[in-house]
Amino acid sequence: MKPVKVVLGVLAGAAAGAIVGMLIAPRKGSATRMRIARTGAEYAEEAKDKFNEYVDAVTEEYDTVKESAKTLVGRGKEKVASAAAARRAK
Repeated sequence: MKPVKVVLGVLAGAAAGAIVGMLIAPRKGSATRMRIARTGAEYAEEAKDKFNEYVDAVTEEYDTVKESAKTLVGRGKEKVASAAAARRAK
């Protein structure tokens, strides 16, 4: 299972549990709604932070792979040029 799906599943489960718990709690409706809104905003902020961390990690991995590919292409060009020069020398 992909890490993103696990993180999103955990966040969704936590949010659902918190909402159900608040709805069952013996408080005034307005106080409960305020708690739900506040908790929802906190979960949204956490989800946003986790998503940004994931995007940063993916971007970093992309840059690493891109640099490796450039290095391999450079080596390949050198080998082709070397082989062509050796062939011309014959």
